[in-house]
Amino acid sequence: MEPVNRTVFNSYRDLGIELPMAGAIKTETGESFIPSDAFLAAVNRARVFLGSSIIIHEGHKDLILAESEMLKGAETRVMGTFAARDFKKGETIRFFEGDLYSRAEIHELIDSGKLNNDDPLQIGRDSYIVCNEDSRQINHSCDPNAGIRGERELIALRDIKTGEEVTFDYSITAHPDITPEIWTMPCNCGCEACRGNVQNISTIPLDRLATYLAADAVPGYLIPVVTELLASNKPA
Repeated sequence: MEPVNRTVFNSYRDLGIELPMAGAIKTETGESFIPSDAFLAAVNRARVFLGSSIIIHEGHKDLILAESEMLKGAETRVMGTFAARDFKKGETIRFFEGDLYSRAEIHELIDSGKLNNDDPLQIGRDSYIVCNEDSRQINHSCDPNAGIRGERELIALRDIKTGEEVTFDYSITAHPDITPEIWTMPCNCGCEACRGNVQNISTIPLDRLATYLAADAVPGYLIPVVTELLASNKPA
């Protein structure tokens, strides 16, 4: 079939929800694919963004961008990332992509107003990446279904069903020396375990830290930190 040269869809009709779709979808990277039932179901289940744009992650046809269901009712519309197929626990979802910067360079960009304080992803004590647009559209949750392995690999913490929004705990990447004066973010994730504010890794409850560590969902540079936090707070 001749591919449809577009990755942005303005309605469910474009994706064949109401009418059968003729032709394949061509992504920005030039790859073509026929939308599966799972892909269409992902869009159909996230009906909160009916009428808004639906965008495939560049190079990742298993993920779609759409208005976040978790942050529905916010003053401004917030985009989120949704699974376009099922992901098994431990499976790679995608890798975060972006340019590498030092901590000093990140602070300079933030202080000059060229970068939002919530956007950099810390991958080392003095290393950050400024994520590309797709990577930035993965929202925080205090009870996430995804985590980070190694430096920038996003993995499923549990089985993720088609149509679920993919989230991770932003605190899991921030070293304890990132004090609230340097970075803190109000949290509106709405889950029962919501901490109210997102800060560095030491603010994550110990039982949740242990869960992340057991799932191999702690960034490599912070594994010694988490191990020490758990050991120092272990009952005598």
